[in-house]
Amino acid sequence: MTVYQKLDKVRVELQNSNLPKSGFNKFAGFKYYELGDFIPTVNTLNEKHGIISIFNMKGSVASLKIVNIENPKEFINFELNIVDAELKGATKIQAHGATNTYMKRYLYLNCYEIVEGDSVDAQPQEDKVVTPKVISVTTTDDKATKEQVAELKKLAKEAKIPESRMKEKYGNFIYTTPFTSAYNKALKEITDYLAKEKK
Repeated sequence: MTVYQKLDKVRVELQNSNLPKSGFNKFAGFKYYELGDFIPTVNTLNEKHGIISIFNMKGSVASLKIVNIENPKEFINFELNIVDAELKGATKIQAHGATNTYMKRYLYLNCYEIVEGDSVDAQPQEDKVVTPKVISVTTTDDKATKEQVAELKKLAKEAKIPESRMKEKYGNFIYTTPFTSAYNKALKEITDYLAKEKK
């Protein structure tokens, strides 16, 4: 399976796992996810489906790379612009640690599509950190590989979806050069369709 199919399986199993919310904002009275609420489950599912997530902060960008263990050259890279945490009375290292935690949390929520309310965290209103904006989702070279295109065509054929229909719905770019989110969307829709047909 491709890294996209594997990540999709992890996302579905994760959303059905009834993750607890241990964080609590006493000022607004809502619960939220902390890293410890979902990372152990994510790691277990990653291992089960043969992918690994690697978090990193470099310069002004934080990233979460999802790597296909069976084919390490195939990966998806989620990135966010780093927004520094501003905590009252915190030392520089404490503020850095808070920034690391915030960025890691947001990237995991985004990558694994872990849904919660519009709340940010357990900080008082005046100390909240603005949710960073997603700036990119890329593959190794920003282009669909020949293997990825072949896999998509194979699945579309299996689902009896004409290639002309695929091009009409997702654009010729799926079958040519640039990789975009439409490729991943097409792959998910086809695999979901096949899964329903096999039930």
